[in-house]
Amino acid sequence: MNKWTYTTLGKISEIITGPFGSQLHQSDYVEQGIPVVMPQDIDNRKVNYASINYVSNEDAIRLERYKAIINDILYARRGDVEKHAFIKEKDNGVLCGTGCLRVRITTSEVEPEFISFFLNREETRKWLVTNAVGTNMPNLNTDILSDVPIAYPLLEEQRKIVQVLNSLDEKIALNSAVNDNLEQQAKLIYDYWFTQFDFPDENGKPYCSSGGKMVWNEQLKRNIPENWNVVPLLKLVSWESNSQPPKSKFVYEPKEGYVRFIQNRDYDSDTHITYIPRTKNLSIVDRFDILMDKYGDAGAVRYGIEGA
Repeated sequence: MNKWTYTTLGKISEIITGPFGSQLHQSDYVEQGIPVVMPQDIDNRKVNYASINYVSNEDAIRLERYKAIINDILYARRGDVEKHAFIKEKDNGVLCGTGCLRVRITTSEVEPEFISFFLNREETRKWLVTNAVGTNMPNLNTDILSDVPIAYPLLEEQRKIVQVLNSLDEKIALNSAVNDNLEQQAKLIYDYWFTQFDFPDENGKPYCSSGGKMVWNEQLKRNIPENWNVVPLLKLVSWESNSQPPKSKFVYEPKEGYVRFIQNRDYDSDTHITYIPRTKNLSIVDRFDILMDKYGDAGAVRYGIEGA
């Protein structure tokens, strides 16, 4: 049987907070330079560079204490506190920004990437959300992060686990790329069919481009296919809206008498699965129901999933 060691994150690492606002200002950002990782730049174990900010080399030297090196781990201090970015070679030298925490492993008994995978476990992510402070938005600090429970086997076993998990991540990334390609194709088909009205006619040819009859619609101020109707959405559907219950009602594991509670941030991952007591005033999502965001990505729609 492999020997496992049980400890806390603070006992195997050094944890510091990013620079205060007085050390890093909006005016310090430049178009090119050293990336500064802010909470919004932390993806699922990765740094998201899509909208990242940069500082000059001079400011990077001034903020040298907050530099992140290979194998460091960056957390957001508020918001999506359960997510972290594991710093790899391509990220080496980025700065831990305001609103973030930097974790640096200080013992040779653990493989840093193993700790990153361990911290990404559903149980650990739920622990972080549950133990974060704040009523409206979860907040972390060095004390909370230091208390995160950690367990690890012997070093050689850690390395084997990391190798397997990295292989799985590569396969997931490949599948995601395929799905992204399919999504782009779906959007293209949607554009052809419902914007350009080139859906297949009875002969399988594109309707509008093949001379299909179009008529002017005064309500939409454009031509639409003959025999198409324009009606208000609420004439075709029934709808209802609910408010979020108090956080004290949430539980994080399935429980008799409870039902899964879906928020707009929960659509694309299982990160925030929560359950609340089943009551008469709850709206239960059925298969083929449509969910629409009221805020955030307002107007975005998703289909209901059977069993949600």
